Amino acid sequence: MKNFICAMTLLLMTLAVPAIAGNNENTNEKISIGFYFPGTGPGIFSIVGGGDERGTAEVTSRAPYVDADLSPRIKLTKTLHFADGDVFLSTDGTFIASATLVQSSGTWLLTGGTGIYVNVSGNGNYHWCRTVATGNLVGAYSGRMKLDARDDERNPDRIP
Repeated sequence: MKNFICAMTLLLMTLAVPAIAGNNENTNEKISIGFYFPGTGPGIFSIVGGGDERGTAEVTSRAPYVDADLSPRIKLTKTLHFADGDVFLSTDGTFIASATLVQSSGTWLLTGGTGIYVNVSGNGNYHWCRTVATGNLVGAYSGRMKLDARDDERNPDRIP
């Protein structure tokens, strides 16, 4: 039952986040990203807003740590493989493990990219959960993405 509730919560979070389709590099698009990672191998993602892209994803680093309050946390980096380049994403959040689920909630940041995403920027919040029995992970990320962050540097008077 907990697995079903976790999966449904993430699905509803992904569908409920308002998004604007058709990314224009001069705007800061609202986006929602849904992730699925099977027990082994790379995962898949789909974005609503920002051009409604999808592709494969891989976790490139994991760094569990304990914060000043001695609470468990985890930093992750992921590479999202789009048709026109890759996007690099980092996360930092809480880490809660039980006998049946592993969960994390926190913030995410787009740190760069390749191809048309070389100047990408963005950030937001996330939640994911992994079912221990299967190893499957589902995640929902919401926030904003901008294809060309240099626009802010070229026009410092522009209000985002």
